[in-house]
Amino acid sequence: NDDRADWREAWTLFPGDVYDSNRQRNSDNRLRRTQWFEQAAPGQPAKPNFIGWTGLSPIAMLLEDVLGLQVDWPLRRVTWDRRLETTAAYGVRNYPLGPDGTLEILGDAETLTIVSDVPFNLTVVDDEGSLQTSITAGTTEIKL
Repeated sequence: NDDRADWREAWTLFPGDVYDSNRQRNSDNRLRRTQWFEQAAPGQPAKPNFIGWTGLSPIAMLLEDVLGLQVDWPLRRVTWDRRLETTAAYGVRNYPLGPDGTLEILGDAETLTIVSDVPFNLTVVDDEGSLQTSITAGTTEIKL
């Protein structure tokens, strides 16, 4: 009785698949080399909801390069470069500002709505020019 044969059967994905230890070893090595190994590996993950380094780049690119949001929190300065070509409203909700604050900044072609629990200086840049203003804690609406 070969117990390993039963184990190999458990690794097949489709009926008729043949277990290939070489292919499995290469796959395991490839998995170990990636940053998301801790979350994707069988068993307990290193941390719950762990994203790691591989998650930082796409999130930063979306916020900074696509949506145009730049935050310099030591200077309490937020810059929104609104050059995304769309007629729909867009922005960010629940963006952390320092250790204690959050920001919701949404806008369309005519109006910006900013909700924050900390004050900061906002610069909005678009094809028409730029606007600088101080934002207080609470809700602020700006007509463009």
